[in-house]
Amino acid sequence: MRKGERRKLRLKTRLFLQVAVILAVCVTVIMFLNSRYMQNTYLWYEKRKTTKMVDTIENIPNIEMTYYTELPSFEQRNNLSIELYNAYDELIYESASKIDLSSKKMNVISRKASDDGNSYYFILREEGSELHYNVYGKVLKNGFLIEVISLVSPIAQSEMVARTFTALLSVLGLILSLIVVLIFAGRFTKPLEQLNKVTGEIANLNFNHKCKTDRNDEIGELANNINNLSDSLYSALTQLEKQNKELMKDIDKERRLDIIRKEFISSVSHELKTPISIIKGYAEGLVTLEKSELKTAKEYSGIIVSEADRMNELVHTLLEISLYESGGYVLRESVFPIGKVIADHIAVIRPFFAEKGIEIESTVPETVMVKGDAERLFTVIDNFVQNAASHTRREKKIICRFEDKGDTARIIVFNTGPNITNEDADKLFLNFYRANKAHTREEGRFGLGLSIVKAIMDVHGTDYGFNNTENGVEFWFEVKKAK
Repeated sequence: MRKGERRKLRLKTRLFLQVAVILAVCVTVIMFLNSRYMQNTYLWYEKRKTTKMVDTIENIPNIEMTYYTELPSFEQRNNLSIELYNAYDELIYESASKIDLSSKKMNVISRKASDDGNSYYFILREEGSELHYNVYGKVLKNGFLIEVISLVSPIAQSEMVARTFTALLSVLGLILSLIVVLIFAGRFTKPLEQLNKVTGEIANLNFNHKCKTDRNDEIGELANNINNLSDSLYSALTQLEKQNKELMKDIDKERRLDIIRKEFISSVSHELKTPISIIKGYAEGLVTLEKSELKTAKEYSGIIVSEADRMNELVHTLLEISLYESGGYVLRESVFPIGKVIADHIAVIRPFFAEKGIEIESTVPETVMVKGDAERLFTVIDNFVQNAASHTRREKKIICRFEDKGDTARIIVFNTGPNITNEDADKLFLNFYRANKAHTREEGRFGLGLSIVKAIMDVHGTDYGFNNTENGVEFWFEVKKAK
């Protein structure tokens, strides 16, 4: 524990200690009052009883004549001794069970007389003994003096027994009370400890723990409110995380789009810069030619037309991609045998590939019927084949094959050659991207072939991609099979 940091007590312990202190204080006060005021209370009670008895005797009719018959009954009932004196201080009645105080040495413990001098009260204690005597005297209305003496020695023993018994009862009551308080504190604090644990988990964003209680009081309502709060926070945080992920995706997408946009502008500028420069140069050359240089003029004009056609093809391709990506193109779907389309296309281009030493074949069955835009899918096939021809190495072999994927047919175009690197993998289908930087503009390629594939397949809503193999690369796309 760090310096200055107080150790925290559990609520159950704190509640138990507080109630225990209250009970202990109460028991201590009871025992203190019992030891200090019990005897005085008892003596006060005896004095009050004696005073009432004397008042009763005083009101007896003709007490002057009947005291011999009346007073013994009072003595017997109250276990005391009565002496009666007439107006001349002559003893006219003396108790048969007279308590003799003259032969004993007495100490006055308490003495009190009335204001009018008609009554007095003494508490005497026998020296060397715990015996106490109450002496009460009063002048009656008829002038007689009555003196009542009672032995109160049993009060000491009674007081001791009462004190001991009260102390034992108090200690036993304290122990039982502490046990009850301990049980009560446990029952009272258990749901609070559970609530504290659950709220701690909520603070740590763990919403799996719930408050379990069957109480119908405020603690039960608090538990239900905490459970509702946990569910609400979990729902809000889940929604917030979902929105945050979507926001991060949007931000990431915007960043990628911004990068693609910059690369696109840079690539278009680069692709257009060269033909524009060529056109400008040859156009300026035409201006300076003489009429006799007709052959050179035709040559210059041919180059200008060729570069203009190249620029036109580039712009047309960009517009085509833009049309696909903007959603403005409407598919003209039909059912057709894709294997036959591939076979016919290969038959046309095989002689040109043969001149470059490239061997091309197809194993796609001509019976495979698919549903899609035949013209656009032909563009996909042609772009894959042209891309394969551009990158084929070693045996220079291109193979078109087919895989049945259930509801779709996968068309694969394989070419021998080097694998695609991880650096190029994520960029192959971007505009103007060339995995092999060694290809020149003389090949007539802009790096848009795979971008067109991506745009067309996105319109069809089917998958596409590529795989590296042991001795080459295969590009593939899927198209829905006709039912």
